[in-house]
Amino acid sequence: MPSSSIPITRKPAIETLVGGLLPLLSPFSYPRLPTDYAALLNSRWQKLATGAERLPAKLMAITSQTADSCSLELKPGVGWLGHRAGQFVNVHVNIDGVWHSRCYSISSSDQRRRRLQITVRATADGLVSNYLVHKAVAGERLHISQAQGEFVVPTKALAAPTRQNNTKRKLFITAGSGITPVMGILNSLSGADECEHIHYERDAERFIFSAALGELHQREDNQYSLHEVYTAADGERFSTQQLSAICPDWRQRDVWACGPATLLDALEQHWAEAGLSAQLRTERFQAQTVEVSADAEGGTALFAASGVSAAGAADEALLLVAERAGLKPEHGCRMGICHSCDCTLLAGAVRDLRSGQILNQTGTRIQPCVSAAAGPVQLDL
Repeated sequence: MPSSSIPITRKPAIETLVGGLLPLLSPFSYPRLPTDYAALLNSRWQKLATGAERLPAKLMAITSQTADSCSLELKPGVGWLGHRAGQFVNVHVNIDGVWHSRCYSISSSDQRRRRLQITVRATADGLVSNYLVHKAVAGERLHISQAQGEFVVPTKALAAPTRQNNTKRKLFITAGSGITPVMGILNSLSGADECEHIHYERDAERFIFSAALGELHQREDNQYSLHEVYTAADGERFSTQQLSAICPDWRQRDVWACGPATLLDALEQHWAEAGLSAQLRTERFQAQTVEVSADAEGGTALFAASGVSAAGAADEALLLVAERAGLKPEHGCRMGICHSCDCTLLAGAVRDLRSGQILNQTGTRIQPCVSAAAGPVQLDL
């Protein structure tokens, strides 16, 4: 990655005007986003809509949440198109002269057009997360992508219920830092929405947004109920019996869930067995991959732009192969969402680790963070 700052060019007035109008058109473009249509008309808008272009952002304030987490308020520069509750942005941070990027959920209301808040928990080996939590300072300049992701509440459900628009009751199930996109949704819903929320955390000291959610639970002018489950105290995990005791009418609710893979796997199995998978929406912070058979073959990957080659196993992401060979490709989420690491397949074939699909058409754009070599392969990295 380049060590110098990325040059920012000011957008023409017409693009600035369009950028300001697009968020206001969301109710009329449902279920698509306004940017989906704008991208058909202008190649620059397409880059903005897909998150392929970086936007300047200023870090305005930092609020501590727990000992290892904080919320960062960002002021995006020209070109920001707003977000929908539950979406995320790819955040680019300059650390010691090198740009690094990671995906973080937006935890603020989507009614705030000129500011957004992300909430970050530092992990033991997280270079970017530790920097943002422990070293970043107000006034710092970052870069962000446009908001992305489908973990959202349908636009019509954000409005207060009327005779013609009866908002369905909602159930939120979160664990750990999986609370962050749901906090954005809760901040955006009207007080008339009837919400049950089950949150799993190891202990109370690690509960992000504990105070804010506690206040929301106590308010008399809304219908939000919080149920806290601390796993370190009694080792309790999700179960059908627990769900029925906390939320007896779970079958009649739309569900949003975010947390570790073990929790989401259990939820998906439970709702599938009930024949209600369509009511469950999940957001994963790690890619869900298929098992690769024992006789599947990997191959040697040639990274053409650098002239480096390295062998990769059938279940090893090509991004990891490249990094192991000493390369430093640009990347963000590492799970096939943000498209920061996309590159062109020059020759050979790759296997999508999420679906098992083989891609072998020369010139195809692939995602090396979720693609493995399926025989000899050449990429433009």
